[in-house]
Amino acid sequence: MCLPRPRAALTGLGPKAPTDITIASMARSLILSLLFCLLGLTIGPVKAMSSLDPGLQGAVPAADPAAPGQVSGDTGLAGLVPEQHDQAPSGTPGAAPDQKDPGKTHATEGSSEHHKWTGVPLWAVLPFVVMLLCIAIIPLINEHWWENNRNRGAVCALLGIPVLIYTWSVAPSPGHVIWHTVEEYLAFIALLGSLFIISGGVVITGNLIGKPKVNTSFLFIGGVMASFIGTTGAAMLLIRPLLKTNSERRHKLHTVIFFIFIVCNCGGCLTPLGDPPLFLGYLKGVPFTWTFGLWPEWLFVCGSLLVIYFVFDVIQYRREEKLDVRKDIEHERPLVIRGGHNFLFLGGVVAAVAFSMPFGPREGVMLLMVLLAWKTTRPQYRHQNEFNFAPILEVVVVFSGIFATMIPALALLNDQGASLGVDTSFKFYWATGTLSSFLDNAPTYVSFLEMAGGITDWEPHLREHALAFTQGHAILGPHVTWDMAVAEAAKWPAKASVYIIPDHILKSVSLGAVFMGAMTYIGNGPNFMVRAIAQGSGIKMPSFFGYMGWSVLFLLPVLFAQVLLFLL
Repeated sequence: MCLPRPRAALTGLGPKAPTDITIASMARSLILSLLFCLLGLTIGPVKAMSSLDPGLQGAVPAADPAAPGQVSGDTGLAGLVPEQHDQAPSGTPGAAPDQKDPGKTHATEGSSEHHKWTGVPLWAVLPFVVMLLCIAIIPLINEHWWENNRNRGAVCALLGIPVLIYTWSVAPSPGHVIWHTVEEYLAFIALLGSLFIISGGVVITGNLIGKPKVNTSFLFIGGVMASFIGTTGAAMLLIRPLLKTNSERRHKLHTVIFFIFIVCNCGGCLTPLGDPPLFLGYLKGVPFTWTFGLWPEWLFVCGSLLVIYFVFDVIQYRREEKLDVRKDIEHERPLVIRGGHNFLFLGGVVAAVAFSMPFGPREGVMLLMVLLAWKTTRPQYRHQNEFNFAPILEVVVVFSGIFATMIPALALLNDQGASLGVDTSFKFYWATGTLSSFLDNAPTYVSFLEMAGGITDWEPHLREHALAFTQGHAILGPHVTWDMAVAEAAKWPAKASVYIIPDHILKSVSLGAVFMGAMTYIGNGPNFMVRAIAQGSGIKMPSFFGYMGWSVLFLLPVLFAQVLLFLL
């Protein structure tokens, strides 16, 4: 299937004047802004398959120019897969060179052997496990102590530095391994930081009537925005105007809970920009446009939650006192969007990622967008948003420990993943999702990605659709089988790990990490941030297990239905 190649243009950098709007015009304005951000994703084609060698071309159905979705054998992954000159050995069409069993060639075998780390002892994973447990448990025991970045940094250094020393001592090509990790960490921080800072310059003020249709519109807009400015950016942009809109209502806890479900988590699965796990996958080589294929699951889960919320809010709205409803109507003020020009800079960040720019230039473009946004946005806009750097600084510190400690853990999972018994889409979804609920979903996603990367003995139906990827190279498409992906990936330059994973399995890992990060407060970063803002506004938020009661009652049945419909 031909996928869009992103282009973007940045014009009109001057800030816009405030505009009074209704809820309908607010929706139109924000969606139009998002469409501008998506300009880079709608112009020009990106081919879905690489130029296959002659042995593979015969296995790909010829494309009918009049039939959309088919790909001809001579199309290429423009800019992603280099022109190949080596051919598969004669007699075995589509077989990789020197490959006895095509089904047994995996990323780890098709990639550079001197970069593969085998024989990692189980105890080397302990610092990673302890790091994740610290993130999950310490804030519940002593939140004030954990809020200090010095204390967070001390924990990260205590656990991370010994792992780096160990990696340097025993890993093959340790310089490559450590630098590759540093590169991914810096790219990860650059994306989250740029989305967070730029979106912090967009402020929405006003006070609409807190009717069910208005609240549902907020959640819908946030669910769309989450995929393009990140779940954190969308949550910070919309949570305060939503709370203000419902300030006169007494029954509003459920609105914050569903906001966490939809805006802070489930809405962010359509692009790598949406949620940290997906961006880490992008850094591993998952094509930017691959996540677009998750739209049916996104639509089902978000749509189901919106319907449930609307019905629930209608019931709760009828319970409101007439005096409170009258006050709500009297206090209505149109929404005002200030700093809307920052959507141009968000579009620049989208383009930098979607263009698959290499490390360095990509982060340079992001930094430029941040500087332009900072210089052209009035300080009072950020002040009105109560903007500060504390959330992103926490990410910088905590993820330094995560990235350092997970090096041997990922090597172990890649090497021994096939022996752990997680080998179906059902198992991958619930294993990834369960751990994402209680640990941070970003490292959980990477762990199960590596586990999937260590398995070669997949069921036949899973081998019918596969994708192979590494940094700068990818092959995917509706007609790409496991063996075809193996044959192509075997010819790529041996520099970083190559992953060959069934499409269904990668979907399970991605959806499990994103959707089930909403099951607890600690599953995804924005969850706790929204909880703190809501409590600051006077809403008594439920405890850790009280929130889980909501997620088990309302979210989990929707996720079960999603698995039955799309993953079995």
